Amino acid sequence: MKLLVRHRWKKRHHVAPVVAQVLELAIGLTILASGQNLFLELVGANPDITPPSVPANVQVTGRSATDIALSWDASTDDVGVTGYHVFRNGTQVGAPTGTSFDDTGLTPNTSYTYTVTAFDAANNESATSAPVNTSTLVDTSPPSIPSNLHQTGATISTVSIAWNASTDNVGVTNYEIFRNGSLIRTQSGTTFNDTGLSVYTSYTYTITSHDAANNASNLSQPLYAATAQDTTAPTVPDNIHKTSSTITSVSLAWDISTDDVGVTGYHVYRDGSLVGSPGGASFTDTGLTVSSNYTYTISAFDNAGNESSQSAPFFAGTSNDTTPPTIPANVHTTTVQDNAITLAWDASTDDVAVTGYKVYRDSSLIGTSATNNYHDTGLQPFTNYSYTVVAYDAANNTSAASAPLATQTAYDTTAPTTPANLASPSQTDTTITLNWDVATDNIAVTGYDVYRDGSLITSTVGTNYTDSGLNVNTGYSYRVRAHDGSGNPSAQSSALNVSTLPDTVPPAVPTGLTSSGQTTTSVDLSWNAASDDVAVVSYNLYRDGSLIANLAGTSYHDTGRHYAHTYQYSVAAVDAHPNESTHSANYGVSTLPDTTPPTVSLTAPANGSTDNLTFPISATASDDLDLAHVTFYADNTIIAVISSPPFSFNWNSYAVHNGSRLITAKAYDITGNEADASITINITNPPPPITGDLNGDHKVNLFDLSILLSHWNKPGAGDFNNNGRVDIFDLSALLSRYGQDNSGYN
Repeated sequence: MKLLVRHRWKKRHHVAPVVAQVLELAIGLTILASGQNLFLELVGANPDITPPSVPANVQVTGRSATDIALSWDASTDDVGVTGYHVFRNGTQVGAPTGTSFDDTGLTPNTSYTYTVTAFDAANNESATSAPVNTSTLVDTSPPSIPSNLHQTGATISTVSIAWNASTDNVGVTNYEIFRNGSLIRTQSGTTFNDTGLSVYTSYTYTITSHDAANNASNLSQPLYAATAQDTTAPTVPDNIHKTSSTITSVSLAWDISTDDVGVTGYHVYRDGSLVGSPGGASFTDTGLTVSSNYTYTISAFDNAGNESSQSAPFFAGTSNDTTPPTIPANVHTTTVQDNAITLAWDASTDDVAVTGYKVYRDSSLIGTSATNNYHDTGLQPFTNYSYTVVAYDAANNTSAASAPLATQTAYDTTAPTTPANLASPSQTDTTITLNWDVATDNIAVTGYDVYRDGSLITSTVGTNYTDSGLNVNTGYSYRVRAHDGSGNPSAQSSALNVSTLPDTVPPAVPTGLTSSGQTTTSVDLSWNAASDDVAVVSYNLYRDGSLIANLAGTSYHDTGRHYAHTYQYSVAAVDAHPNESTHSANYGVSTLPDTTPPTVSLTAPANGSTDNLTFPISATASDDLDLAHVTFYADNTIIAVISSPPFSFNWNSYAVHNGSRLITAKAYDITGNEADASITINITNPPPPITGDLNGDHKVNLFDLSILLSHWNKPGAGDFNNNGRVDIFDLSALLSRYGQDNSGYN
């Protein structure tokens, strides 16, 4: 470069050599210095390594349950601050270019620590600012109420429901589902299938939504839903077989039937007639004829009354009778005469029935008897005889002979002694037990006659007797006399006066309380009859703990109830004294929801009529339960809402234009059911009057002004304020309407 400069200088200017060298040196140093600076700039010999100042005055400018807003003083830098790094709990969460930052999506009621650094374009970063400790606010805002709760399906034991999701300032975490007021489920989704329900039963569902802070919304609107009706019959019983038999019974068993809900029981038919309804898959048919064949069929039924077809017929029979009656016991004489003896004995028993008895005297058959006594005549006086008795049945099975009875005819005329010490050791409300001392006789006492209130009630061989079937808390008078084998009676004992006890035993608790049907306003109830030591005379029926009826029967029709409402019923049995049983367990049943719309009709004006100005509009409306209101419309515009009768009002028809108009009355009940009725009328209103129209052309113009001025300061046309003269106030009124034209009103 030196050579080039020098060459050019010499060539162009022809300067002296010394001057040329000085200039050449100066120019070279300048070029050298410029080149060095350019090189240093190109290779970065002077980079920016100074970080910005530390952000100061970091502070919280706002908080919510999920947000924290920060701000700080601007940092400085030798070149320029590019931005800031914001750290939450040591982790970078933002890089704003300005001096503020809003940290969102935080957890409510939680503590956080924030720091800030500044950085420049060369990525030089300042030290961390002083930490700021803060926290989000507690979440106190509940979610929105779940809406659009609706039923999406049902079976005989399930109800499916769904609803629109709730919203929340933080987030909805779950929903609580209530059936008939009781919590049954907590879940995060917006659909639910309720299982294990009763067949053909109504239920009420409500829902609340919750957030993580356990803020809960109010209950949703109730949803009235019901399971489906059971119409499926059980399967036909199969594999009927005999498990055993006796001479009077047949025992059967079969395979258990199946049902979509559950088998309640079975109907057993013998030769086409119903003979039993067992709950299980077995049955013993009793009271049959010995050695006889029968045809059986069986059907299954469920709780809804669905019954299967009858099974294939099954043939079974009773066994042959080979068992003899028991041996007659206690053979004794009841009367002994000079030529006759009357015998008696304890009745024999038999697996079927005793047909009769054979009586033997001195080992010879002398007769038969269908009862347990026999009168033997034609005997010799004061003679010894020996008697035995055998029992036989219809199959001619014969018992062994009884123990022999040795007796003698005699001329016995001596009566036994009178029974002494007649007493009653115990009583109940329906029985009295008696006992007395043994009487004596010259031969033998054969028995005792017991009298109640002067009438013979029994004869017994022992010295005690229990009189049963008596009236409660009632007094009786008893006497006893003894008699011997010759029929000689003693005198009657002294009278014993004794009373039965009061009845203090309540009846058994009634069972089987159930409902056979419901409407929107009634419930039908029934229950099983209760038992009592004396007799049940009535039943007390309770609704929600209060007595509503005293009934002789076991059913009740409860009316006047509120629709879609659950009631708790219980029943108690009452006897005549009057002891009341414990209440049965509460039975809950719901009336049906209201689905019947109101009725409504327009009564005035008449359909197709022509009307104008102000005229009455009337309607009649009613509902099977509760009518809420009637809303009236002209075309689609509400013109009146009336909540109670009479449903009528006067309508100014200037509210609409002339022509055909549809007048509609809509009736609503309190559950939202609605009905409507409409008529069409023709509106023919004249143009409305205008203040200032003095010549009747429905306009306010110069003609009207002329008329007014012609009466200035005098009474007459134009005196709008009726002060007796036309003045400036009347002129002002006319001019305020000047130019108005109603002649084209329609």
